[in-house]
Amino acid sequence: MNFLENLKENTEEEKMAIAAMIAGAVALILFLIWGITFFHTVASGSKEGANKTAELKQQQAEVITSVSDIVNQFSGDYKDLKATLDRLQQTGTTSILGDTQVEVSVDKKGDVQVKNVMVGPIKPK
Repeated sequence: MNFLENLKENTEEEKMAIAAMIAGAVALILFLIWGITFFHTVASGSKEGANKTAELKQQQAEVITSVSDIVNQFSGDYKDLKATLDRLQQTGTTSILGDTQVEVSVDKKGDVQVKNVMVGPIKPK
């Protein structure tokens, strides 16, 4: 209480100077607290952002690999089908399942044409 009693006895200018110093000290403390928390948040945010970026790149690589595998499988299946159809066309065979008859042809572009599909009665074995 001694400080406050001494403050009352000071002149108006001295009181204003002390008030300005106290306000400056409070502002400095608040600024330091804000700076520490701000830079800590930015630093942790950049680490999280880097982790998310790495995770997204990994997911992107997995999707690309998956699509590539599907395309390779489809390509292999298409080549097998085309080879079978070419072999059938070379032998002149149109019936490959007993009573089932299919006219299959491959045009110059490699497109498969299927016409006149006729399925006969299925005979029990």
